[in-house]
Amino acid sequence: MEEMNARWQGFMEQHERYARALEQRCSELEHAANLRRHWRQQSTDDQQRQLDHILLEQQQKTEMVNEARFKVTKISHCVIIHISAKWNLVISFRSLGIISSGGS
Repeated sequence: MEEMNARWQGFMEQHERYARALEQRCSELEHAANLRRHWRQQSTDDQQRQLDHILLEQQQKTEMVNEARFKVTKISHCVIIHISAKWNLVISFRSLGIISSGGS
């Protein structure tokens, strides 16, 4: 009977060591998973900041292009008005006979 008790005691001690090793391994894996989750979240935050920065830069560039387009359109419009006014003036002078048909 003592031999069976000793064997049982040995089995229980071995089982306890195995259970503690499993608990330790589970704890290590859980810690690693938490680190990975934190890293992923940090990575996601960093990527979001980078994307926000890129979007802001592109928005600023778009605004600059739109402002330049507006200025060019405004200048073009002024030039067209100026040319149109000049030709109307020339046409008016021609119709009044102030300039000849051959002159500009």
